[in-house]
Amino acid sequence: MDKAEKILLALRREHPFVDNVYFGLGVICVFRDETEKGIHYFEKAIELSPDYVEAWHNKGSLHQKRLEIDLMVKSYRKVVELGNESEDFVKHAKEILDDMEASIRKDKNMTFDEYADSMSFFKDAFAAMEKSDWDKAISGFTRVLSFDPKHTQTYGNLGICYAQLGRKLEALDHFDRALELDPKYGPAITNRQLVELLEEGEKLPAQHTTTEYYKEMAKKSPAKKGRAKFLD
Repeated sequence: MDKAEKILLALRREHPFVDNVYFGLGVICVFRDETEKGIHYFEKAIELSPDYVEAWHNKGSLHQKRLEIDLMVKSYRKVVELGNESEDFVKHAKEILDDMEASIRKDKNMTFDEYADSMSFFKDAFAAMEKSDWDKAISGFTRVLSFDPKHTQTYGNLGICYAQLGRKLEALDHFDRALELDPKYGPAITNRQLVELLEEGEKLPAQHTTTEYYKEMAKKSPAKKGRAKFLD
């Protein structure tokens, strides 16, 4: 891999506009489990050749591995749109999309696009939360609930936001709603205990950190069905 990378980096210096060079560098990142860097290289290949279906597929597979579902969906849709339906990797992308759409309709009574929109709003709200922009985060998480009123982590995150603003009763209410949906939801259990000790108007300690709980749990115990596959 080191030798291959050295050759490809030399080629990139000589031929910076050749899509296959970036694709090859992305494949090396796949083998090294450097997902963020790999996505960057596949995106560069796509920038140079927008119909590079194999790069779209590998980009989607990396997003799938990172549990970035909205970005995975966009990439796999491009694979289905651009690819030859007889190719195994195109069939794989379509199978992932079809299975996910059926599951979303069954479990959440949402369309595929509604689910993707809700994921996008969640991601933006979570980013605002990490920047301590609590009002913006509350607005974003509230939009998520307009799509998915049973989204456990959104209620938990709203609880954190209200607690950071010193709004104890609203924080406890949202932790309780999260625990109604999932009594074993660890962050809500822990944060509720902390907030319960506060006075109204007193804020949650500044050292509190955010986490995407279900994503982290899924990474620790990945499901075998629908595993990501890569092209080299």
